Amino acid sequence: MKDDKSFATRTKQGILAVGVFGTLRIDQPFNEDLLKFYSCVYGRETEIPHMPNPTRHLTYESYMDNGYKIVFTGCEVDNLSDIPTGMYGFEASFEMLRIYSSSHMKQPMIEADIKWKWRHSFSAFNNAFLAGDFIVDDLKSTERIDNISEGPLLFCFSENAYDDYGNREYKEDEILLDDPNPAWHQKYMELERWIQLELPENLVLRIEHYGSTAIPGMPAKPVIDILVEVPSFSIVRSEIVPRLCSEDCSYGVFMNYATFCKRESYRGKRIAHIHMAPKNNPVWEGIKFRDYLRQNSNLASDYAQLKRELASKFRDDRNHYTMGKADFVNKISELMKNADKAMYKNEEGRA
Repeated sequence: MKDDKSFATRTKQGILAVGVFGTLRIDQPFNEDLLKFYSCVYGRETEIPHMPNPTRHLTYESYMDNGYKIVFTGCEVDNLSDIPTGMYGFEASFEMLRIYSSSHMKQPMIEADIKWKWRHSFSAFNNAFLAGDFIVDDLKSTERIDNISEGPLLFCFSENAYDDYGNREYKEDEILLDDPNPAWHQKYMELERWIQLELPENLVLRIEHYGSTAIPGMPAKPVIDILVEVPSFSIVRSEIVPRLCSEDCSYGVFMNYATFCKRESYRGKRIAHIHMAPKNNPVWEGIKFRDYLRQNSNLASDYAQLKRELASKFRDDRNHYTMGKADFVNKISELMKNADKAMYKNEEGRA
């Protein structure tokens, strides 16, 4: 390494470290002011020096005993010098974690020894990239940082994606619904087979087609939603991420489950969202929602009409489109609960 703040992340012999320019957050886990947080990096990529093109987006998260969460997210760089104003430099080597601020570039503001729980290198764009979870036992800080625990802290690898910031020919989040298409089921079957070929049997306990493309007569964006039961989230990170992450398949943790976004090619259109969670995770309620609408065609028709109206009204506003469906989804959830209670009483009566 050249010095504490400037190094090459890759050599001919292998990866030395992960170097990232990004933003650091220490806050309550479900604080809703996330857009302000992410805007510290995303939208400012042209200000980031030493960034290869394409570059990798990555995120690390750690939940602390005091109820707070550390999140570091940003873009991988080849050199940790010249940190942009308001950003941080994050270095995770084989032995040390170091975090620098733009106002303190000579010495790290946070430093700690690393113990890797797992680490893998995988390839994309003819380069090798490092991924892994690590533990720090004694977090040393050269300046006061509120609400931070000294350790031990587990930092989990929770995002991996690639981009080169050119203009796409389509809008990624534009709400354009296709009419129901029988080909969606066939596409699901192809993706299910792809998952089974890519992952060992012991990692994939169950695969389901869900979401709007799994409900007959339902308009939807032509992106297949798939739900995969896995033994644990640690298995997703340590065993599945290295097998699936690639130029056309990104990974991220959203709310309380993991998602892989599969595209038709690098930066191409999305073809599938592959969600993964253990058996009792709340995301599996989506299967009950799917089945209830499959069995109640009148409600499914009402939902289809609502989706079309919202897509017309909020074509460029995904948040309001999603919020507009909330009352209907809550209504269906209540109907499902009442149906479950009625079935339970009937079973008690027959016992």
